Amino acid sequence: MTEGGTRSVKLHLGAHKTATTYLQQQLELHSRNFERCHHYLKLKEMRRVITPLAVDKKQATQVLSDALSQYRSYQTLILSDENLLGTPRQLKAGTLYSGAEETCIRLREALGSVVRYEVYFTIRDYRDFIPSMYCE
Repeated sequence: MTEGGTRSVKLHLGAHKTATTYLQQQLELHSRNFERCHHYLKLKEMRRVITPLAVDKKQATQVLSDALSQYRSYQTLILSDENLLGTPRQLKAGTLYSGAEETCIRLREALGSVVRYEVYFTIRDYRDFIPSMYCE
């Protein structure tokens, strides 16, 4: 449990091609070992429900808040999806995560009563990143 019973969200927003899928697989694989008060929202569910609501600027923040409400009983909620930043297609078009800040703000507002909101962002040396994107 977090300090003083404070609820928290840990948001992982790795840039594409920075081993985010590996990290997500490990979180899912070991999520059974978390204490009952911690919850990792599986990538499949994240991409099916939360990510589309978070990145859709036309969608009301309340709709996203309602979707996240089922996880409010957990002391710590772990969210991870690099597509919250944008898509590889946008990168290939030369757009470098232009809506990422707005998406983070929408998530923060939708989570409302969460006191601690931590964002983790992983990056990669662009000498490796560019060939990896090209191969995708």
